[in-house]
Formats: sequence, structure tokens, C-alpha cells
Amino acid sequence: MTGGIQRYTQALALAAAQAVGPANVLVLPFNGSYPAAQTDYMLNDKLARAQRLWGVVPRRWVHALHARRLIAEFQPDLIICNHVELASHGRRTKQQNGTPYWVVAYGIEVWGDIPPGQAAALGKADCVVAISKVTQEILAAKGIPPHKIELLYYGFDTSLFSPKAESASAAPVLLTVCRLDAGERYKGYDAVVELMPDLLKEFPALRYRIVGDGTDRARVEALARRLGVDAQVEITGFVQDMEAFVDEYRRSTIFVMPSAFEGGSKPRGEGFGIVYLEAAACGKPVIAAKGGGAAEAVADGETGLLVDAAQRDELRSAIQRLLRSPDEAQRMGAAGRLRVTKLFSKERFEARFAELLRK
Repeated sequence: MTGGIQRYTQALALAAAQAVGPANVLVLPFNGSYPAAQTDYMLNDKLARAQRLWGVVPRRWVHALHARRLIAEFQPDLIICNHVELASHGRRTKQQNGTPYWVVAYGIEVWGDIPPGQAAALGKADCVVAISKVTQEILAAKGIPPHKIELLYYGFDTSLFSPKAESASAAPVLLTVCRLDAGERYKGYDAVVELMPDLLKEFPALRYRIVGDGTDRARVEALARRLGVDAQVEITGFVQDMEAFVDEYRRSTIFVMPSAFEGGSKPRGEGFGIVYLEAAACGKPVIAAKGGGAAEAVADGETGLLVDAAQRDELRSAIQRLLRSPDEAQRMGAAGRLRVTKLFSKERFEARFAELLRK
């Protein structure tokens, strides 16, 4: 189980390999290495040797040093910086030899105040790839020329994330997939836990599963105990096996993650929300919050319901509505599956990436 940025980055690397051939793509990871047996793209062995220095000197220095060396050796025609923090590599190379570079922009890392060096590198990029319209609009408001900003929605293997009726739970299950850290509380898992006592009065067999782990886990477990719902709130930890991970979606009744959205200098919210798409691909209705990229991932009233994250009653009513109306929930799940296969497939992502390369 990896986060949304990691999954998007992998999809981008595989799309590049599809477009120009695996031997013509060099991936330079910042956190660890990608084992060659598990990838379809080339990774220079020198990086693996360089990682032995981590802990001796700051990792960022090691990464910068070897990025420069590998860029000089590989002499790429294009550099894609998969985070604004890495954009300086692209800017430096362009200054030295004119190599164009792109920067991928996800969400909160570019929504708020951007450090001057990163902002300069972002502004000089030949293309800024935005993963959602909300990010695209915020970048334009920050002064990035609109013609430089290209929208590239995430796409994935919808044959892997697919419905399987025999995996569904007989008892109703609410599901959230996220990291459990203090910085992730905006995703709304506390709100769902706090609603469980009321929901159990009408739906006594209801369970709430959180697939994820992190430093906030003990606090969430303590909250469930204090509310007397610890037997109904299940935290699985990270699920590494992909088939088991997909089955978590399949076993659920409703996917719910009401992530709050807030702009300004200290933003929070979903840049897009890949987990909403994965749930929809598995035929599940989705409850998300208005604002941010989540509103693009979920078609309100069609594939799920959007609520005001600050209004607990709205969230309760949305959950009750879908639990009381299994036919409506099933229709939304089917519509979500259809929408994802049309708009967010791996093939569509690769075609759009190839189109951007041609530009």
C-alpha cells in the first residue's frame, strides 16, 4: 500500500516507458530504490550504491549529487520533476544546457506559500502537470501562465480494481483508506468514528474499517474505546498484498472519507483523491467532502454523495441514506465503475501523457 503521490509517480513512469520504451526512461527515486524485478523502467545501479551514504550525510544532499551526475551521464531530452521540491534539478539543468523540464503539482505542496527557490523553479518549468482542475486553477491564480499548465488526471488498471460480488460482506461496512497521522486528520476518520454510536442504533451490525497505519492509530483506537465502539471500529494497518488490498474495497458497502478543504497559506485537502477512484472502480458508492480534488473524483448524486466536512449531520445523513437504500447505493456504485473506466483508465492516462509529449 502506497500513497497517492507514489502511485501517480509510478503511473507516470510506466506511461513514459510505454511512450518511448523502458530503456529510454531513467527513474531516480528519492525514498529508497525500486527493485528492477518489480518495475518496467530502467534504474541506474549507481543510485543503489549511493544510498549507503544516507545517514552519513543528509539524504537530500545525496539525492541532489547523484541527480546531477545521472543527468549528466544520461543526457535526457526531458526531465520530469515529480514534486515541486525536486524542481531545482530541472531548472539547474535547463540553465546549463537548455534541457526542458516539467514539474508535477498535486495539491497542498503548491496551494499555499511556496518557498522562493521552489516557486522560481516552478515558474521556469516548460510544463506544469496538474493532477486536478482545482490545482490547475490555483496555479493559474499564483501567476503560472495558463498555457503552461496541463491537466493530467490519474489513470490505473481498472481490471485489477474491479467488483467481485462474492467478496462483499453480509454486514454493512464503511471503509476509509488513508494514513493515520496527525497531519492527516482532515481526512475525517475521527468524524466517522464519532458517528458510530448513533449509526449502530439503526444498523447494529455496522462496522467501520480503516485500512492504514501511522502515529495517530493509538489515539483513534482510544477514541473508539471511549465511545464504546472499539469492537466495531477495525484498523487493519497497511495492507501490502495488492489482491488483499483490493478485497478491502470489495468487502465494503460504502467508501467514506470526508476530507476537509481549506485554502490560504496553510492549506489542507485532497489534491484529487485516488482512493475515491479505486473504490468506485470496485463498484462502491463514495461519500466525500465538497471542495478540493475530491469534488472532481466523485460525481455528486451520481457516483456518490458530497457533504460539507464541517457539518456532522450532513455526513450522518449521507451514510444513513445509502445504508437505508441499498438499491441506490448499488446504482451509484455501478455508475462510479462506469465513470472510472471511461475517464480514469490506465489507457486514457497513457494516451494523454503521450499527447503532452508530442506538444
